[in-house]
Amino acid sequence: KESLSFNGNTGPYLQYMGARISSVLRKAGGSAGGECAAERAAVLTHDAEWTLLKLLGGFPAAVEKAARDFDPSAVAGLLYDTAKAFAVFYRECPILNADGAELRTARLALAECTRTALRNGMSLILVPFLETM
Repeated sequence: KESLSFNGNTGPYLQYMGARISSVLRKAGGSAGGECAAERAAVLTHDAEWTLLKLLGGFPAAVEKAARDFDPSAVAGLLYDTAKAFAVFYRECPILNADGAELRTARLALAECTRTALRNGMSLILVPFLETM
């Protein structure tokens, strides 16, 4: 029963966050415009934005550790931390109603990068990624 909960460190929680991010991006009209460029990151100043950015930066190392140690929990743990950090970012930093087009674009790019990391990581641990729930 706990493994199917939408709260806590579970597959459904990751799926819910993936669907939530996908919904935000659909409302914005699709893609944020490609790669997560450093120029966009320069306008991100809120602690929640930087917490999420740092977690995303740790994704390659977590994948490498999981492969080296034959331990998928390294990826699963990072995905959960990333999903929690996105929830805080979403709550504290308006995305679609950000102050100014540049900040909106940067936050959309951060959401898109988060969705990409979740999708790729969930694929590695065999949890289906859902665009909608």
